Formats: sequence, structure tokens, C-alpha cells
Amino acid sequence: MLKRRFTVATRIAVALAVVIGATTASSSTLTFLHMGTGSASGTVFPLGGLLAGIFSNPPGSRDCERGGSCGVPGVIVTATSSEGSVENITEIQAKNFDLALVQGDVAFWAYYGLGPYKGQEPIRSLRAIGSLYPQAVHLVVPADSDIEDLSDLAGRRVAVGELGSGTPVMTDVVLAERGIKKGDYEAYYMKPGAAADSLAAGALDAAFFVTGYPDASISGLAQRLQIRLVPLTWDDFDELITKYSFITGGVIPADYYPGIPATLTLNVSAQLIAREDMDEKLVYGVTRALWHETSRKKLEKNHPRGAQIRLKAALNGVGIPLHPGARKFYQEVGLLKSPF
Repeated sequence: MLKRRFTVATRIAVALAVVIGATTASSSTLTFLHMGTGSASGTVFPLGGLLAGIFSNPPGSRDCERGGSCGVPGVIVTATSSEGSVENITEIQAKNFDLALVQGDVAFWAYYGLGPYKGQEPIRSLRAIGSLYPQAVHLVVPADSDIEDLSDLAGRRVAVGELGSGTPVMTDVVLAERGIKKGDYEAYYMKPGAAADSLAAGALDAAFFVTGYPDASISGLAQRLQIRLVPLTWDDFDELITKYSFITGGVIPADYYPGIPATLTLNVSAQLIAREDMDEKLVYGVTRALWHETSRKKLEKNHPRGAQIRLKAALNGVGIPLHPGARKFYQEVGLLKSPF
């Protein structure tokens, strides 16, 4: 059984909701959902906490039209920290999580049993609710490093992300596309903060981060060490981009990190997924709450990725089947053609 790791705020919210629920009519029924997020020290975990509040609507909440909750009536969602995409998918499969935030590429590989999941039983219990924001591959090196290209990583000490997260998965795919095998470099599996600290201390030569921009760990590192971003030129990944719709060419804009120019890279999307056996009406309600105008304002105000979460991009990079509840919502708002 997965050890649950809740924030104090989440525990208080749940406790209050239970008290509120106990004072309402006996016919009121609470539904509790668990959502996997990411490392407590990263940016995905606070986003998960924010989304959990957006999706929740315990009995007694003020009406959405009056500035209250626009979530699913009778539902309380708790955000749980995790190692990231790989663990979240494992816990979805085990039915320990109902919802999860994952990288779109990891969801695809797991669902079809391809890439890093080749040789394993496909995890068909995954269903997409929608894409949230782009996550860019950052290859960070000291400014005075002689690493100019992926091929220069041979024999170097490279942080490739935390085991259980999506970063090692995407890193392996990117390097394999250039013919670089794991034994060609020294791989270190580390949390983003630890990787930044090790780069600053000179214990690493390079570090991969697959994250939205600007990333707090990289920004903090830039205050201690002059850094560069090694570009991933799109021409080197034409076949990968053409073959897989969830991988796209991207640009990390100039000055998102002090003094660093616009840098070519590859993007995958951060996505919200659900278990396939979740009730259709429930997932419809979650999807509706996600894209409600009130939710958009909360996201913009309270999270650095909030402004990038847009309904018009909700289906970008989705490589696994949509949950029927999400599909119904997108048909209603015109993003998908109705079957009728």
C-alpha cells in the first residue's frame, strides 16, 4: 500500500470538509479521490494541490456563481506527493490513485508498452483528461563547459532525473535518438534540487530537467553559477517528432533564465490522466471544473504555469484515449466533433 503523504493544508481541508459534510442532510455523500502529483520540492506538487482544490466541492460550499467552488459537488480531492510520472502511472494501475499528473510521453509509452515500457504488459487502464502545459527538455551545463552538443556527454557525469519521474524516460529517448547509450556517460538519478546543488558544487558536468519554464531549481542554480542551456536542434530529431505527435519542437524563450538566449529544445506536455473505470459523470465534472473560467483565474494567480493552461491546447500531445467523461465535455465545447 502506498504511503500517503499529505500537506498540512490538505489534511485541514479534508477535516473541515468532513465536519461540514456531517452537518448537512443525511442524504449528502462525499466522494474522496486521490491524485498523484510530483516531488514535494518541485513545481508539480503545488500545482496538484491547487487543482485538488479546484476539483473539490464539499457539501456546504458557496456556489460557483457567488465566487465559491466550481468543482464537482460532493467530491474532495487530495493531492499526494510522489516521485513523478512513472510512479503515478504505477499507482493508477494499482488503483491507489484516481487521478495523476504525468508527462504525455510516459503515458503513451506505458499505455502501448513501447519505448521504456517495451517488453512489459501495456497499461491499458490509463485515460486522458487533457494536456495542461508544455514541459521542455533543459540540458544545463556550467557556462564555461566545453559541452556544446549531446555527443559531448560521452564520459561525463550527467544527472538524468529522479527514478520514478518522467525525466529519465524522456532523457533516454532523446539520447537514444542520437545513438548515445547509457554506458557512454555516468548517469546520476537525482531530484531536481539535488542535481542543481551538485552542478553548483562541480560534482556534475551536466543535468537534464524536463519541466515547465522557468523552473525554480534552474533559476536558483543560475543565482549561484553561470550556466548555459545546450540546444536540441530540431533537425536532429525529425524522425522522432514526425513519428510521435506528443513530442514537438520547442523554444525556451530568452531571459527566462538570466542572460540565457532563446534555446531550441523538445517539448512534451504535462497531462492530467484518470483511471478508465472512473465514473463518466465524475470525470465530466472534473474536466468541466478544470476549464471553468473561475479555475483559469485561480491558476493564473497562484501558479507560475497557470497562464499556460489553456482550453484551446487541451488535446495537444494527447497520445492515449480520452476518458469518455472528458470526451463528452470536449464535444460540448466544440474541440471534438460529436458522434451524433
